[in-house]
Amino acid sequence: MIRNTSLFFIEPDKLHNRYICQEHFPPESFIQNFNQNRLIGTAVPYNYKSDAHPSTSSGFDQNSKSVQEYNILKSKTYTCSKSDIVECRPWTLNEKNLALNLYYKSPTAYKFLRTQKVNLPGPSTIRRWISQSKFLPGFSKLFFSHIQKKFESSDYKEKACTVCFDEMCIKEFIEYSKEFDFIEGFEDLDHYGRTNKSANCVLVFMAQGIYSPWKFSIAYFLAHSGVNKTILKTLIIDVLQKLFEVGLCPKIIVCDQGTNNQSALKSLNISEDNPFF
Repeated sequence: MIRNTSLFFIEPDKLHNRYICQEHFPPESFIQNFNQNRLIGTAVPYNYKSDAHPSTSSGFDQNSKSVQEYNILKSKTYTCSKSDIVECRPWTLNEKNLALNLYYKSPTAYKFLRTQKVNLPGPSTIRRWISQSKFLPGFSKLFFSHIQKKFESSDYKEKACTVCFDEMCIKEFIEYSKEFDFIEGFEDLDHYGRTNKSANCVLVFMAQGIYSPWKFSIAYFLAHSGVNKTILKTLIIDVLQKLFEVGLCPKIIVCDQGTNNQSALKSLNISEDNPFF
């Protein structure tokens, strides 16, 4: 039935019920699929030779020149596809740092570079790296030591910064941390203590350059129904002292007009007539 011209005039539904003689194909041309033999996409037929039933097919002989050329082309294509496979290797530390810097400078530009075939890790990989960073509530000595190294050779304008702080609501969730071997999700104010109350809001402090385009979070604190004005006042002073110790020059404090924020600033004797302390 290979190249049988009489099949051209058979209706499609009848042609669909026709069978191809498996004797026209070598055994390696079949695959098992749900207990059925199916031809592979690259199967090449050859003439079935039988003295009792001479073949009426005009199919290709396996030794014909055209079949041999096809097999050579197929082997070359397979060889090329194997050579195009890039061996996987882990990203180096420099590559990770470059990818993180590019991504947080501009996620849109980062995605554009990937569309231009620039070899960069995917956004999901970036987020996985970030999620592996472990920072407890409060101030991290290691983090502030990195800040000090970053700005040790910077001039005054690059060190001048604003301090922003704000509270936001978070979902109450209690979870055991294998990394630190304790239960996370309770109220945690660093050296001001932890309580047995579940945290439902977070207070975040951030520093941002006034003349230079840099910004980063300094510390965060987990609280239940907000940080009271007394602790907030001391945290503001602690943040400013930490920044001065690493060489930065905080000049401005920015926050919203929350009740606790207003009370903390009033306790620092800050007013419209005296907007500094």
